[in-house]
Amino acid sequence: MIEKLLHSNVVSVDEPMLERIGHLVEVHKPTIAISEHSTKGCLASWLQDSEQVSQCCGATWILGSKTASPLDRDSEQLGATLALAGATKGNCSADIAISTGKLENEQFSVAISTPKGEWGQTLKLQRSYNEKSVKP
Repeated sequence: MIEKLLHSNVVSVDEPMLERIGHLVEVHKPTIAISEHSTKGCLASWLQDSEQVSQCCGATWILGSKTASPLDRDSEQLGATLALAGATKGNCSADIAISTGKLENEQFSVAISTPKGEWGQTLKLQRSYNEKSVKP
């Protein structure tokens, strides 16, 4: 019963997510660009731990706290991250761009931009993080 409820949201039960992403990029061969605020390079590092994924990665931007967007307001956090993903894809001439927004009030947004559209979500953390706890 639980599997039926969760099935459409499960990436794979037999392999780790990075392995699954590696198989997908091996088949489709996209170029990937990454821009990060809250994850401070951890996302790019994790993705490039896969040999298949690292061969598709192009530019990676790690943005500091001084980087601003006209959409940088709590109410527009997702919009700013979607705009960042779109700009990253366009400026890097990539097929796919993945972006993480600023971490503010225990929330951050993540977005992906592809030739088929843009998707994003704002996530709320269940515990407090500080600048040092973001780094591995």
